[in-house]
Amino acid sequence: MAGVVISELLCFISNNFDKLTVSQLKPVICNFYKEGDICEAKEILLKEVQGLPNGDLPRMPTRQGPNKCRQTVDDILKLFTFADEQKLWDSLPRFVAAVLHKVPFLNADSVSTINLSKRFEVMEQRMLLFEQTLVSMQEGEVKGGGLPSDSRSDAVPDRVEDGADDEIMDNSWSQVVSRKSRRLHRQSESLHNVVSVNSSTVQRDRKQLSLKKKQKVLGNKVDADNSATPKAGVKIVQKSVVHIDNLSPDCTEALLKDYLLSQEIPVISCYTAKSWLRDEEREHVSAFRVCVPAECRHLLFDPQLWSQGVIIRDWKFKRPDTQQSHHG
Repeated sequence: MAGVVISELLCFISNNFDKLTVSQLKPVICNFYKEGDICEAKEILLKEVQGLPNGDLPRMPTRQGPNKCRQTVDDILKLFTFADEQKLWDSLPRFVAAVLHKVPFLNADSVSTINLSKRFEVMEQRMLLFEQTLVSMQEGEVKGGGLPSDSRSDAVPDRVEDGADDEIMDNSWSQVVSRKSRRLHRQSESLHNVVSVNSSTVQRDRKQLSLKKKQKVLGNKVDADNSATPKAGVKIVQKSVVHIDNLSPDCTEALLKDYLLSQEIPVISCYTAKSWLRDEEREHVSAFRVCVPAECRHLLFDPQLWSQGVIIRDWKFKRPDTQQSHHG
């Protein structure tokens, strides 16, 4: 043992490190201790760990900015984790407390309250993200009847104010949870109104879209010659267009069409097309755009019909509304 070092914060962590998780320790330290105490504890612990034969010490940068307190607590807990993983726990000094009221008291109820507070914080962050997404979706309509300003301004606090330390200790964290619960309730009511407006708007838009959407139905009723059903003037053939790629350069439209006809596959049209292979490979192959009746499409996709390496796939149409394999 390297001796005794007085530090209430390090005493609290060393006595609870194996009992509580890092996510449970962090909010207690941030809300109970002041920034000066946290920075002082980090300097003491870093000096002690650096004096040990610890190998590669994790990088400990100097923290600045509004999140300095939380980041410094992360560094302290990282040093304790490092000492535990490197089996240096017994080489550290014994951290003791000179003033007991500077050590937070935790019982089973306090731990449960801390967990509840942590869950509330995560839920608040998710609700804020959900709120921002809804506002961006609604654009001007939802912005006009949006959330109250107070629910947006305090949606996700960075941390509990330093001046609230004594209040939190006297009330065993109950005021923290109560304040978060009230704010969460206000946000829930506001978000419910936003979701209602969003749902009604989406349903109305979908209904109007369905009314405007054009439909085309192809009749398939087979009638007897004496039936009174009106007959079609011309026969409509549903078509499928495919792209046949990676054929040898000496293959021509006529050769490909004759081959398909020999396999009893009717060909409506066959044209030379651009290969979809890489640039350096295109000059060594030929490709074709082949149109066949839709009922024969599956025959083209038979692997036994083609030599090894030939590629068959549906044709890619330029217009977004016609990027389909089957066209009538």
